[in-house]
Amino acid sequence: MARLWSSGFELNSTTADVEFSSLINPSIVTTVVRSGTYANRKIPGNNTGGVMHYFAASNQTAPFYFRMYYRCAVRPTVQVDIMRIWNVTNGSKIDIRANTNGTLQLYNVEDSANIGSASGVLSTNTWYRIELKVDTTTIATTAVEALLDGVSFASGTVDLATGIARVGFGQIGTVNSNHDFYTDDLAVNNSSGSFQNSWPGIGEIIHLRPNANGDINAFDRQAGAGDHYTEVDEVTPDDITSYVATDVEDDMEEYNLDATPVALASDDVINCVQV
Repeated sequence: MARLWSSGFELNSTTADVEFSSLINPSIVTTVVRSGTYANRKIPGNNTGGVMHYFAASNQTAPFYFRMYYRCAVRPTVQVDIMRIWNVTNGSKIDIRANTNGTLQLYNVEDSANIGSASGVLSTNTWYRIELKVDTTTIATTAVEALLDGVSFASGTVDLATGIARVGFGQIGTVNSNHDFYTDDLAVNNSSGSFQNSWPGIGEIIHLRPNANGDINAFDRQAGAGDHYTEVDEVTPDDITSYVATDVEDDMEEYNLDATPVALASDDVINCVQV
């Protein structure tokens, strides 16, 4: 399997290394979401607002695919990044940028140059799927391509100085205080495995949490007697304030889970399950 990471902001955490490697002016909201309960908003008044995920500990020379859903309420007054690829030392490499007229631009940050043409105009207050491929297999001819709702709008090759290791979703690298937008349902794939080894495509990030004890609860409950599931069901996660644990080999814990949400229809395809 090649899905490296997914996030829909469903842990409702603004603490680094809980759901994201780092966060810059995060604003997790419940009022405007694409799926689940939460999304992130870059609010007016802040020059930046977004999250970063470190998908590798060293610079990689391989194909990677990135997805975010983007919904703009107020367009920027200058061109700004909404998805950015870095190397392991936060050297900027490739952007997808939002233009003042509502279009998107694929951008070579390292060489300060546009790649291909701009996309069509995005309507405000509408969710769009934005995807980016960065294939650094041969760094000197790194292949990049950007999709809008599954349709390519820009592609090309660039001569990068290093491989890549980090991705940012939201407005992080370039600043503009008036830009107001939301992001949700993030994903990162690589090319390994037999499925989810290319573009992530359409998707929703849905969390199912423990909501009752299962048939077996052999671990020790941190707080003593009571329902074990209450030690592991919290949003936002409380680290080691509540937990279950055991030092006995083959002990098991089982839990019942939340009912499948209405948003997940009976004929929907589940192509990725992560813990």
